[in-house]
Amino acid sequence: MSDSGLTRLCVGDVIMSEAFKYGQRRHDGTIRIVCATEDQMAVDDESRSQAKFVIECAEMGGELLFGGIDNSDILHVRARRLRSDWSYNYNGEVIDFSVNGCSKDHVDPSCVKIIGKARIRFDIYSLTR
Repeated sequence: MSDSGLTRLCVGDVIMSEAFKYGQRRHDGTIRIVCATEDQMAVDDESRSQAKFVIECAEMGGELLFGGIDNSDILHVRARRLRSDWSYNYNGEVIDFSVNGCSKDHVDPSCVKIIGKARIRFDIYSLTR
């Protein structure tokens, strides 16, 4: 993985990107962000390019793709849209994208801005008395 700074997206990072307006809705309701320009694809949701998202999952590839292509240097990211006041939204839109890939699903890491960090907290309680 190159060391250009923004390629090091981590769980808890709050991010924004103009690229997030290009997406394709999947059968499970998540939005797959695709690398596109205005002349290649219609904008799916302009508001998504100004929204804040928190990264909930960031995993490196590590498997062989079709044709024996190694994707171990591809970072797969899943993020959830926050409310405008930066609060967590359990029902917020979920996007996913890849960084450092060479397919149309690739998002250039220089287009993703890290604007904050979320603190993850677990509330633990007993189900038995």
